[in-house]
Amino acid sequence: MLSFQRLDAYQAGATFLGLVVPVAEKAPRGFSSLADQLRRAALSITLNIAEGAGKFGKDSARFYQIARGSAFECAAILDAYGRLGFASSAELAEPLALLERVVAMLTRMIRVVDVSRRPSPSTSTFTWTSTWCQGTSTVPTEPGSWMARATSPATM
Repeated sequence: MLSFQRLDAYQAGATFLGLVVPVAEKAPRGFSSLADQLRRAALSITLNIAEGAGKFGKDSARFYQIARGSAFECAAILDAYGRLGFASSAELAEPLALLERVVAMLTRMIRVVDVSRRPSPSTSTFTWTSTWCQGTSTVPTEPGSWMARATSPATM
């Protein structure tokens, strides 16, 4: 089993796909494009979770965001199915509840990835002496910034 297959978001997305395909088939003649869009958006959720799990940092967050967008797209299509009378609210209840879980998990996954890629506070400082004021000032610098490189012992 690959790592993405162990993710709860992936498992819930795959379950959602299984639930929504029979619902998609309820579209009457003339609405086959809506049914196709629902199937493709539902599949996109699991495919983007899998691809995101294989990436690192901001790349993985981007795939999780696409999966989340596909989940919202599915919700809108299911809403249309209900309003157009293609499916009853009872038929849509379980897929929509599962979709809410998927969105919540993806939101959390995106936030975790975003937090993990933020730079940590630096302990480096830049000190300068001014001729027009007395004393020196110390300003924290980001690791790898031009200021940190300019004041490193290796460059002095």
